[in-house]
Amino acid sequence: MNYTLPMNSRGHRGFVGFRVQDPTGQDKRAPLALRRASYDADHRPDAKTKERIAGLRFSVKGDKELPDILDGFTSADQLTPAVSAALVDGLRSVIGDVADFIPVPNLWDEHTDAPYEGPPYYFLNVLQWINGWDADRTDISAMYGKDGYMVAETLQSGTPVVNKDAVGDAVIWRDSRTRDLVIADPVKEVLETFDTASVWYRDLEI
Repeated sequence: MNYTLPMNSRGHRGFVGFRVQDPTGQDKRAPLALRRASYDADHRPDAKTKERIAGLRFSVKGDKELPDILDGFTSADQLTPAVSAALVDGLRSVIGDVADFIPVPNLWDEHTDAPYEGPPYYFLNVLQWINGWDADRTDISAMYGKDGYMVAETLQSGTPVVNKDAVGDAVIWRDSRTRDLVIADPVKEVLETFDTASVWYRDLEI
């Protein structure tokens, strides 16, 4: 089984992101709401995050048919990307219960300046976190804040190497060190059968 990191080409004509806004104008930090979300021990959004997200607006340009993935795969935002209802069904068939699909609230169509009337979308929140990199063969760099504490670890140059003994038969997970979303062939095959043209895949070694 092969593994890859799904990535997004934001300049691709098929890429559609969303803008996060507070319709009341009071929450000036609304655009960072997903990045600053907080979670329970089981990696599900906590009550504070759920309440905040419920009051925000997620705006898309709806002047064309939306793809099956909105926004991008990123290590910074655990609740991205958002996926279509059809893709939810496809993913569930291969990943089982290791992810939650959380409805995107208040999806807004910037083209009509009205609520989006198409099928619903769901935040993909992977609950399975694994320390899955081969530390001896993968270049990982630590980032430190002003107080000297480590705030993040990120993949550097070269091809990351998966520790097969650590991941076992998992087909999707977030790495517990770098927070990257990693997928195996069965998940990649599902993604490739949907409208995900802006997604590309960074190959990994074993």
